[in-house]
Amino acid sequence: MRVDCLDSRDDLIGLELHDKTVVVIDVLRASSVMVEAFKNGAKAMVPVETVEDAFDQYHQLLSQGYQVKLCGEREANKVPGFHFGNSPLEYHRKYVEDHILIHTTTNGTQTIKAADQGQMILMASMHNTQGIAQALINANQDVVIVCSGTHRQFSMDDAVCAGRIIDHLMEKQKLDLSDKGHGVHQLYQIAKTDYHDFLKGKCLHYDLLLQKGLTDDLDYCFNEDPIPLVPSYYQGQIRLSND
Repeated sequence: MRVDCLDSRDDLIGLELHDKTVVVIDVLRASSVMVEAFKNGAKAMVPVETVEDAFDQYHQLLSQGYQVKLCGEREANKVPGFHFGNSPLEYHRKYVEDHILIHTTTNGTQTIKAADQGQMILMASMHNTQGIAQALINANQDVVIVCSGTHRQFSMDDAVCAGRIIDHLMEKQKLDLSDKGHGVHQLYQIAKTDYHDFLKGKCLHYDLLLQKGLTDDLDYCFNEDPIPLVPSYYQGQIRLSND
């Protein structure tokens, strides 16, 4: 299995993905929201690129009789008129169960849309890395892990998660890793003893959330308690891969 890792969605330009499994990571916080929402019974999530698209999709699905919520952020702030921001701690079962969630974020949902040529597209957070690794082994294809990054730039929070996925894979089989794959795995080995100490003061987006007082979000997003769910993107919607 060949495993490559990309810094941001810009690295997808011109890359052939039709025969590869793509893993999209946005630890802070889009993919963490996705895993939490599905844990609490969300029916589906619809990633969109713009706030205007989100409102359009919302009204369209609402008119068809679906239970729908708007969620997401711009520059880590809740979008005016949305039901939820981008904190995974907002997505309680009583609010999201059996709902379709229209989701737009600064980095994560943009990356999903950019990766839509992959044969299989999976959403990864720190909580479901074991499930992601097993899904990759089952698929038995070459893998491209795409870090959403921050404003199209490398971000260590996503890279650490990518390294954790690679670590799980290495426990089970031999990998053909790109240089970047080796790099994020080494980064994970350094960071895993204390993610917060490793990232604080060095990771732009981590520090932004810290400055906004979102310490509970940061604690949640780097809590390794496993959630055995693998959200998968197909034909414009994210659902659990076994749905």
